[in-house]
Amino acid sequence: PAVRSQILPLSAPAGGALWEAGTPQLIRWTSFGILQAAVEWQADPASSWELIAMVPGYLDELEWTPPIVPTTEARVRVREVWDNDPVATSGTFSILAPGFSITPAPLDLGETNPGNLVSGVVTLHNTGTGTLDVLDVAVNRTDFWTGRTSFSIPPSSSDTVGIHYLPVVAGLDTANVSFTTNAAEAPIL
Repeated sequence: PAVRSQILPLSAPAGGALWEAGTPQLIRWTSFGILQAAVEWQADPASSWELIAMVPGYLDELEWTPPIVPTTEARVRVREVWDNDPVATSGTFSILAPGFSITPAPLDLGETNPGNLVSGVVTLHNTGTGTLDVLDVAVNRTDFWTGRTSFSIPPSSSDTVGIHYLPVVAGLDTANVSFTTNAAEAPIL
């Protein structure tokens, strides 16, 4: 009689796929003879495999929300837990996630006299693979303000924000400018 061995082809994600960080996606495979499957991912070839979940092999799919890790070299693998054979690994795909950096940081507006307006510009850089949404720009002092408070920056692009200061009294002064974004981390200026 013929003996069927274990099989475990992976159908999603496909190589070249574009998956949005923070948006649930389905990892799909077809299994035969797999009791328990480990579903794992890696951000790039130099990264270690990270466990997403251990599931019964017959489920043949798992909903996963990709983390906010911008990459064009992500991979998913599904492997049989008992002896790590068979293993099915996806082709590389992208996780679309914004990245955020700002220059200069800190911004020095220089010296001025009370009642004289001074302004400066910071440049926000989207270092990621997805659109960076700046949802709010807030300043902790009323004598400082920004030119705008919400906008979007495409991947690998930059945009600017004007920061203005109208001192009331003489002397050294500072303020914090915070950015609320859809990036994993947003610095405070």
